[in-house]
Amino acid sequence: MPRDMERFHAYLAKVKNGPEGEIFAPIIAANPMAKPHMLAYADALLALDADRVLADACAEAERRLAKSPLATKVSLTPVDDVGGAWSDRSLVDFEMRFGSKRPKKDYGYVTAVVYASETPAAAMVRERVLAAIYRAAWSARFGYPEKVRDLLAREGIFAGPSSGAILSVAARVAATLDSGTIVALLPDGGWKYLSTGTYSRPLDDMEHELEGGVAWW
Repeated sequence: MPRDMERFHAYLAKVKNGPEGEIFAPIIAANPMAKPHMLAYADALLALDADRVLADACAEAERRLAKSPLATKVSLTPVDDVGGAWSDRSLVDFEMRFGSKRPKKDYGYVTAVVYASETPAAAMVRERVLAAIYRAAWSARFGYPEKVRDLLAREGIFAGPSSGAILSVAARVAATLDSGTIVALLPDGGWKYLSTGTYSRPLDDMEHELEGGVAWW
């Protein structure tokens, strides 16, 4: 199909098949106007038997997460981040990790993505699929990450208390909005705060000690 509005509307009809016209299909991360090099990329994924790699990774995750409440399908979506495409890798990565407080499982899918700028490889596909599943399983059990400890536990982001405060406020503001985008910058790392017990002590004890105090580092 030519790269024109007919193609774009066909894409919209494909993805907007959820309840009341909601975006439902897992290919939402894909660029419907991608150039021909994406066909070659898809062929490369088929050549390395990406479907089998995905299935094996799902089976591995299912064994490890036998007690998880997560029940979902898993998709692998190639994203075009080269050749003048509209998909910015950093934005797609952020959306996959933090873009919605509603777990992706609500749509029936967990989506793992690979990028056209990367050389297709079975190990990469396995890693992306497992990461997407484990992230969704964590959120299904513990909820959306709203504290600095959550960032460390789910994403391995070792942020400091100031970052946790910013994330908490961003989450509160997000809860008041019907739509829109909130940008939260994490200004500090966690290595300076190891001796304070920030990542191990009960939060109630720390709040009592810090109330009205000033911390110096």
